[in-house]
Parts: sequence; C-alpha cells; structure tokens
Amino acid sequence: MAGDNMNGFCRPHRELLQTERSVSRSWAVYLAKTMRAARGSETRRKNACAVGFFGSGEGLLTASALDRISKLSFISVMTEISDNQPASAREQFILHWGDMGGQWGVNRSVAQIHALLFLSSKPLHAEQISEELGIARSNVSNSLKELVSWRLIQRVPVAGDRREHFVAETDVWEMALRITKGRKEREIEPAIRAIDMCVQQAETEQDLDPVALQRMRDMQEFVTSADRWSEQMLKIPKSKLSMLLKMGDKVLSLLKVGGKTHD
Repeated sequence: MAGDNMNGFCRPHRELLQTERSVSRSWAVYLAKTMRAARGSETRRKNACAVGFFGSGEGLLTASALDRISKLSFISVMTEISDNQPASAREQFILHWGDMGGQWGVNRSVAQIHALLFLSSKPLHAEQISEELGIARSNVSNSLKELVSWRLIQRVPVAGDRREHFVAETDVWEMALRITKGRKEREIEPAIRAIDMCVQQAETEQDLDPVALQRMRDMQEFVTSADRWSEQMLKIPKSKLSMLLKMGDKVLSLLKVGGKTHD
C-alpha cells in the first residue's frame, strides 16, 4: 500500500507529479479546467489530487483549491493561449490597464488593483481584491500602500466591518493631475537636481569636451522648462484644463502666423 499510495497520493497522480516539470503552461491550464469539470467525482476520493504548474511557480492543488483560483487570474493566463470564450469588458479593462502600467514603469499588480477599484461601485477590502485578481495577500497590501501614497485610492470605513476598505478616485481629471504631480515629485525634480549637479561639476573641469558641456546645458534647460510647464498645468482649474484640451487645433492655430509656427 505504501508503494501505491506514497505521501497520500494515488498512483495515477504520483505519475502525473513525476512529469509535472515537462508540462507547459498552456497544458497546465487545460488540466486545471479538466479537473475542475470532474470535481464531483474527484472530491469523493480521499486521496484525489490535481497538479498545477502556473507561470514560474509550482504546487499541488486539490480539487477544492482549484475552485478558489480567481476568475480574473485564470482568464489572465487563458488570454495567452486563445480561448474560445473571451473575457468580459471589465476583465479586459483590468488586464489591459495592468499591461499599460508596465509600459509606464508601474508594477502590474499595482495597476490592476487600481483598475479594479476604479471600476468597483463599492469599497473593497484586501481579501476581496486578492481573491478577485488572484494576487498574493502580501502583494495586495504593498500595492495598496503604493496607491495610497499616490493619492489614487483612499481608505474608507464600512459599518460593521473592522477591515480596511478602499475606494479609488474616479474623477479622471483629478486622477491625471495627481499622477502628474506624483511623477513631477518623484521623477522630474530629482532629474533636475542631478543634472544641475552635473552641469556645475562640468563647468569646473577644464579638460571636458565643450560639446558635452553644451549638451548637458541643453538637457538642463529642457527639464527645467518641462518642470515649469507641469507646475503651470497643475495650477489650472480642471474645468479650464478640459476646455483647453478640447480646443485642439484652435490652440495650435494661435501659434501660427502666415502658415508658420513660431519657434
């Protein structure tokens, strides 16, 4: 019996364990779906098990554990292997927002949690977010702290529940302004300080190529101008800023005289 039921696993599943590392990610998803469909019979077997290999992690998943795999996390994998059942618009928005976050230098989990809260009509706590997105609880906690620091979400009390709940800023203009301010403080201002120091040092180095010094000064002028522009944009009321952007080509036409744009 010990040979046939090693460590509590029946022989067929032990054999599946031995080939786990050769199973590709797409086949693992297929196995998970198949085992979920057979859940009714599998749960009646004491030693029934299922083996899953997702992404870079390995592990054993019981039939009941498979049911706890979040819908969105499952679809996140399935979108990579062409499923016949497309994700809902809500799920697609969250997934694409996470992808765009990566392009902007924002952690994928942070961006997905922000998207989930942005679309949610009610406050959510960390456990709900973790279950919905299939993200580790510790990762959720760190991501929520990051979003709070950007002032893109805030904590709100919920009667009868001692857990922290969160809601997102849903005014898109206010959200854009807060992101702009955050990037100004975290990226533009440190860049200005660093370039200023480089220019000051370069001006004392007699053997420095004059071309290199001039290009440092050009970059210094550019980032300083960008900082002034962003500062001015942050001072414009949201209603005026929206009106300014809607003017579109009319703004550009003000910069043209005789068909030419002023430098």
